[in-house]
Amino acid sequence: MESLVNFQSNGMIVAKFWAVFIFPATMNSGGPASLRRGPKDRIFLSSCGLCFVIRFSIECHDPKPWAGPALGPRWWLNVGLGEKLSFARDRLMENFLWTIGMIFEPEFGYCRRMSTKVNVLLTTIDNVYDVYGTLDELELFTDAVERWDVNAIEQLPDYMKICLLTLYNTINELAYDTFKEQGLHILPYLKKFVLINNVLKSFVMWADLCKAYLLEAKWYYSGYTRTLREYIANAWISATVPVMLGHAHFLSRMPITTNALKALKECPNIIQLSAMIVRLADDLGTSSDEFKRGDVPKSIQCYMHETGVSKVRAREHIRYLISEMWKKINEE
Repeated sequence: MESLVNFQSNGMIVAKFWAVFIFPATMNSGGPASLRRGPKDRIFLSSCGLCFVIRFSIECHDPKPWAGPALGPRWWLNVGLGEKLSFARDRLMENFLWTIGMIFEPEFGYCRRMSTKVNVLLTTIDNVYDVYGTLDELELFTDAVERWDVNAIEQLPDYMKICLLTLYNTINELAYDTFKEQGLHILPYLKKFVLINNVLKSFVMWADLCKAYLLEAKWYYSGYTRTLREYIANAWISATVPVMLGHAHFLSRMPITTNALKALKECPNIIQLSAMIVRLADDLGTSSDEFKRGDVPKSIQCYMHETGVSKVRAREHIRYLISEMWKKINEE
């Protein structure tokens, strides 16, 4: 609760710390060449950091969207996820920072507020699959999300009921707002996507994300270590990037055209490549700690198990894959 009470003051400290210390530490580190910037890059990135602090200051001092009655963000308190699900990570501020990184312009305040809700749900549901749920419970939850039927709540344990209801109500609210403003029914786009011959035909959404989480849970309970190819084929979905981008597209309140919806159905490779880069880059920074905590093997461990190479060599290979994916994005 302290993080909610001090939402504004703590948030400003985080933003200033990020801009003043993280940028210089990154730019002056002895890390990869891509992170060792020249003087012009330092000026540019420092300016970005300053813009970030200014943008964050505006958001934190606008009490309308977030401030509750002296307690904190209304929505988070009202849904009760933090109170009812003690195992879930309380990451409201962190998820809000993600939205500023995605879309910082002042006119997109609604997108940031609703995207924060989406990101909080992603974090909470990830905890359900990774930390708390049994395999039988997770299968029931996945089926309920895929059916998108509130009546399916009866078969779930209590902690999953509040999670499913929050997801159902929040996404339906988003779809209602869009229909009211633009006369467009977007709920089918938010629920699921279609894979044909392993080619993505629509944005990855909630039902498919839960299927990816469930598959990881099955691998964990069976002790199965995947090949790197198997890992990437599922992990780019469980990385949640397509879900975040898909919702942000509708939440921007820009006019949604027929061509835009067609693009969603065809889903250019840039979405999948971006998700892969995020997933693999995150593995380089966190996979060792997550593996020690008992999480499923990440890309580095999968490649080591598959090929027998050292950890150093595996990390080099993952960096190489990221580089190749960036090249493909540039070609797109």
